[in-house]
Amino acid sequence: MPRTRKHPTEKDALSLLKEDHRKVSGLFYPAFRDATEKAEDRKLYFEAQEEHHVVDTVLPELKSADPASETFAAKAKVLKDLVEHHAEEEETEMFPRARKLLGRGELVRLGEELAQAKVSLTERVLTKLVELVRP
Repeated sequence: MPRTRKHPTEKDALSLLKEDHRKVSGLFYPAFRDATEKAEDRKLYFEAQEEHHVVDTVLPELKSADPASETFAAKAKVLKDLVEHHAEEEETEMFPRARKLLGRGELVRLGEELAQAKVSLTERVLTKLVELVRP
């Protein structure tokens, strides 16, 4: 039987995804932008920012769409493909450049801040999952 309503925790999960996305883009991207020296690095930065903008645009649309609809399926697939493409570009292009552009101290600082943000997010996701399974 197809689902016609989203469970409240699914909305919460989408909100947490958006919050995590916002934290990463708010920490790493400004540091990368400030360290760029070449036009190619600036191009990577601006393309990544636009991909984040698309996520910011599609997530609210996905939250309001009926999960049983073809529209929801299409938006979810496009979002998934974009996020996978974006992650691959970060890992193969942007992060290697960041290692060269940012000093070790800045990379360590960013890593610690991102790790703390991940711990906070993980705790909240686990809390939502516990709420889901409680009778």
